Amino acid sequence: MDRQVPGNRRSAEVPIWNHDEVIRDNLIVNNLAAQVQGWFDIFTERHWPRAMQTGKAEGDKARQDLVPPGLALEDLKITFQGNIYALAPTQPFFIWGADWKRRQVFTDLPSLTNALGFEGKGSRTLPAFTVDMARRDFRLPRDLFNVVARAYPRSPVPDCLLGTR
Repeated sequence: MDRQVPGNRRSAEVPIWNHDEVIRDNLIVNNLAAQVQGWFDIFTERHWPRAMQTGKAEGDKARQDLVPPGLALEDLKITFQGNIYALAPTQPFFIWGADWKRRQVFTDLPSLTNALGFEGKGSRTLPAFTVDMARRDFRLPRDLFNVVARAYPRSPVPDCLLGTR
């Protein structure tokens, strides 16, 4: 079921969805399933750009979504920019869609930007780098820190070692 907010005495519940979001200056590192995954189990195709929609919304179930018809990803105005992704060659980069429905795996920034319009200015991928998870030691060598400084945490994180080694 889609998320909804309670109505008031004059109106019923109304559907809600995230929009006008900017995800920027994050350091996204060494995630196993994917660096980012948009995981949607909805009956319309509104989480795909119009150009990628197939028109195969799931009939009556799509009409029960309670959102205006014809929505597409670009209407949500979700922007990713200035993010740093560090991953090993065996780790997926960006997956869009649920495993049991239509999904697409993106292996690089240009294909992601071309298809979904994500990742504007300043984002980049780097090879995975090591941190000591067991000791919660996330300090980096100075040369790597200089590359990722804009996306690195700027304030203390409880029980974590940050900064440079």
